[in-house]
Amino acid sequence: MPILELPVVCPGVDSEIRVVKGTAKSFKFNVGQTLVSATVRIDVRRRLTDPAPILTKSLSIVGPPIDGNVQLDFVALDYATIPAGKYSYVVFKTVASVDTAIFAGTFFLEPFDQAFVGQLEPIIHLAITGSTERISVEVRDENNVLANPDELTVQLLDPGDGRVAFYAMGNVDLINPEGGIFYFDFQSDRVGDYLAIWTWRFPGQEPQSLVKDIRWVTPAMFRMIHNVRLYIDKSRKASNRTIAFNPADVAEYIENSLRDFNAASPTTDIHLETMGGFLNVYKEVLIEGAIIQALIAQGLLAVDQDFQYNDNGISLAIDHSTKLQSWYTTLLNSYTAKKAQYKKNFFVPTAVARTVVGQAFSLGLAKVPASTLARFRGWI
Repeated sequence: MPILELPVVCPGVDSEIRVVKGTAKSFKFNVGQTLVSATVRIDVRRRLTDPAPILTKSLSIVGPPIDGNVQLDFVALDYATIPAGKYSYVVFKTVASVDTAIFAGTFFLEPFDQAFVGQLEPIIHLAITGSTERISVEVRDENNVLANPDELTVQLLDPGDGRVAFYAMGNVDLINPEGGIFYFDFQSDRVGDYLAIWTWRFPGQEPQSLVKDIRWVTPAMFRMIHNVRLYIDKSRKASNRTIAFNPADVAEYIENSLRDFNAASPTTDIHLETMGGFLNVYKEVLIEGAIIQALIAQGLLAVDQDFQYNDNGISLAIDHSTKLQSWYTTLLNSYTAKKAQYKKNFFVPTAVARTVVGQAFSLGLAKVPASTLARFRGWI
């Protein structure tokens, strides 16, 4: 049965009704029967087999009842308390208190801002230690419409693979504000990757799972992300908008830079959260190391995307790899020299010294601030 969304009038429209929460919408269609001495209504159910409707609304008869034309007018309050999702509907004609089903179809109730909901959270998400983070998921049915499944659970694993949270549908701590939208709040003072494992199932379908990585980082790391991006993201410098290198990417580059710094002889075990005032001293070399990590990532992408084209004397060459390699070499030489000089601060002869053994070097003497001694391995 064709359903026409007003004011558009065209034949061949499928018998589906699609509305958006928070909005009003009207539809017009012909039931193909006389409506003399009749009333018409629509019942919306989660499934056609459900005994009670979640929404019932009367339709207006348009023109002479014998023609069978009706109009359905929705207002925002009609579905304000109904979760977004996929439902079924039946249109009834009632004559002398007797209901006759005329036709049925699919009723799609979409959230008020489908584009926004689609960007709730990336698969890898950064959070700051000490803050409460909202961990969420969106669940869609086979028609890619946000809808509540029959079953849903979520467990949260800490960096040591211990389970720190578990919720199922109906738990008061697992919030379901819209159909297909679920979230819970969690706070951590521990640095590392927490895994949220969501599992759900729709009727007659196999279970589906989604894993999200929530990486808790220190405020010191979060501040440094901006410093690194100022070097590598041109859009950030031009418009203060982030396009390339999301925060999770930059955090990984900084972590790798710190690992490389620690691995260089003499081996150290420095962390951003414990450097205190020493962060300003070593910040430049860590940022330069992070830039090199970003160049590596960009260079690997360029290798796959660069190409050359020649045809009848016309040539085109897209060669980012060579340019990136040139900058990589230049920065690597500078970074390696600086790193060697900085590491001498941790390993220089003094009158009062302690012996360092068991490291990448054979034997040496070290001079470091007293508060820093605990960060080194192999002291005797």
